[in-house]
Amino acid sequence: MSALHAAKTTAVLPTATLLRLSLGGWAFFIFENTLLSHNRSYLISDIFGNNEEYYHYAYGTCSTIATGLIIHGYRAVRHAGPLTKLPLTPPFKLAAFTFQALGLVGLSQLLPAAQVPGEYKVPEKGGEKVWQVRCPFDFKTKDHDAGERLWEIWGDESGRRITG
Repeated sequence: MSALHAAKTTAVLPTATLLRLSLGGWAFFIFENTLLSHNRSYLISDIFGNNEEYYHYAYGTCSTIATGLIIHGYRAVRHAGPLTKLPLTPPFKLAAFTFQALGLVGLSQLLPAAQVPGEYKVPEKGGEKVWQVRCPFDFKTKDHDAGERLWEIWGDESGRRITG
């Protein structure tokens, strides 16, 4: 999209409308993912006649529409400029840098650990090592075996209520 086209688009639609358009795509994306994910079994059994393939078609179609709305909204607002005109004084620049750095640090703590996307495994029955592809992200928690260790320590009696 050229700068001239963006200027015409901005002139036709006010910035608030463009912002609603871009945020509306995200809202639809979150809504459809929540709705379709939480009602998956109902949709497959009652709406799609136990055909999981139709569910995936519907999910993919809704996600594609939502992503298209997001892209369209961002393309429309990318040259719109800031919503407010704040003076770019050194304190504002320092505050912006600080908040952006804190946000990036927080984001880095949310991301899962990276791992090599494959490993050699030895089959249980013996034999040669087999290359197995795995997810490049490690979603296991650091103490994912803690529950199993506690089960071994406390045994089966830990879940029962003991009354005097």
